[in-house]
Amino acid sequence: GTGSVSFVTAADVDVTFTPGSPLSYVVNSGTTIARGQTIGGTVRGDTVDFHMVTAAGVVDAVLQVDALVTATTASATGNGIRLFADSPDASVDIEINGEWLSGGTIGIETGGDLQASAALTGSAVEIFTGGTLVVDDLTASNGGIFLDGAGVTTGNLSANGGDISLSALGNILTGNLTSLLRLGVGGGIDAQATGTITLGALDAGADIAIDALQQVTTGAINARGALSVSTVLGAGADVRFLGDVAASDIFIEASGDFVGAGLTARTGNVVVGGLSIAATDVRANRGAVTLTAADSIVTTSVIANGVNPGDGTITIRSTGGGA
Repeated sequence: GTGSVSFVTAADVDVTFTPGSPLSYVVNSGTTIARGQTIGGTVRGDTVDFHMVTAAGVVDAVLQVDALVTATTASATGNGIRLFADSPDASVDIEINGEWLSGGTIGIETGGDLQASAALTGSAVEIFTGGTLVVDDLTASNGGIFLDGAGVTTGNLSANGGDISLSALGNILTGNLTSLLRLGVGGGIDAQATGTITLGALDAGADIAIDALQQVTTGAINARGALSVSTVLGAGADVRFLGDVAASDIFIEASGDFVGAGLTARTGNVVVGGLSIAATDVRANRGAVTLTAADSIVTTSVIANGVNPGDGTITIRSTGGGA
């Protein structure tokens, strides 16, 4: 219906209701009955909250939301669907098996694992987990998508008017990522991981930045801004593009090998460094091309078109005497 809907799992809760104002509550102590808390059916309200707090000593706490959840009139700047799960000395895992639709932000925070098997759609999507984060397709209709976990696995991600930002202490694995510029805001894609990063096709209205300690693999890339990919802090970490790449500028630093298809810098330079370089067509429409490797460098063609003084240069160098 209308108004706020709140599901609170705890032992001691103070609830305040003021006519004309959103429902508010304060959790004073967590519950010891925390295993297998399940919410099903259909949940509909202006805003929807799920709040689970367990007491000390509770282990293997799980909050399972199987319902179709809709926040009907939450504004892009107001509360949408919020889920918070916490425990003093143990993680709380979350399972979401129903679709979530919100006119406001979808916000989720837990110290445990999160698994969502249905699509989540909000003006923005923000998810923080202390454990692994596994979600299906996510859509931000008027903002960005921010995901942070010990490991991040997703379906397709789409943001309109905000950035897509992914951060993991482990690996990142996603479907296709689309980040659209809206009224001059958003459009960027950023991914950082201490493990591997494996992404689908990338379409960005602004810059793309990817940093990993291990191998980076992506599909085709189309960026209206610059593309920057680095694995230099890792040891022998490859960078592999499985499709053509186009951006305003392209800057790639691999501690391992670089393997790519076509590389096109629309208005700037192409700079690639790695143990070895294998690419097809390499083109800088209004800049320079620099390829540097310790070992071999293999390309089909290299083109640099100069517009300003200093443009149009091609530098290809093997520091280790490779072919």
